[in-house]
Amino acid sequence: MLDKFIYEAHRLGIYAIVDTMNVEDPVALLGELKDLPDIMILHRCVDAEGRQEQRWHLIKELKKKNPKLMVAVAGGIDPQTAPEAVKEGADIIIVGRSITQSRDVEGSVRQFLDFIGGDIDLKRVHVE
Repeated sequence: MLDKFIYEAHRLGIYAIVDTMNVEDPVALLGELKDLPDIMILHRCVDAEGRQEQRWHLIKELKKKNPKLMVAVAGGIDPQTAPEAVKEGADIIIVGRSITQSRDVEGSVRQFLDFIGGDIDLKRVHVE
């Protein structure tokens, strides 16, 4: 099923993004695919937070199997963990509750922008 999705995404000229939430071994999954995705998300579900460590150590293994692969991380990302994920090799940081459930949304966003640094407008992906 994933191979068909990846093939179709590439046929349409869009990114094939595979979310590995609840996937026991993302590295093995990548090895089983005929067509390779553009992005894999190492996603820790809400239920696993506090019980399961982040799996950012897998980023290097995933990129070893596919050097062109971009790896995104999601689940429990906050201003303290985002730099750790980037240090481990994450290309994309997906932030949810740290911003959406904040009492100070603007302040929370600014903490991430401070980490990113530079002119944020230069980091946008322009799709027009």
